Amino acid sequence: MQKFLKVDPRLLCVLIVVLLATMGIGVTRLAAQAATATLQGIITDASGAAVPDVKIAVKNTGTGAAQEGASNSQGRYTLPNLSVGVYDVEASKTGF
Repeated sequence: MQKFLKVDPRLLCVLIVVLLATMGIGVTRLAAQAATATLQGIITDASGAAVPDVKIAVKNTGTGAAQEGASNSQGRYTLPNLSVGVYDVEASKTGF
């Protein structure tokens, strides 16, 4: 004679949902890891005023890969999709 464990169907449903949710969180965390980075900031002068049209140049010291951008009218700049690594960063503007 075989004995079977009796489980409340509601409890079984809750356990399945928790298991599936946990698996989903693990997958989400793995997918969120990226091999690129974004450098962003705001260029201001000594008085704290935004400085537009500043050329921003970055160079990966390990690979030599370079990327350029510029600050907008609010002094903000963004350089996306940079390979993870160590960078030299230069900001320049004619007459400044």
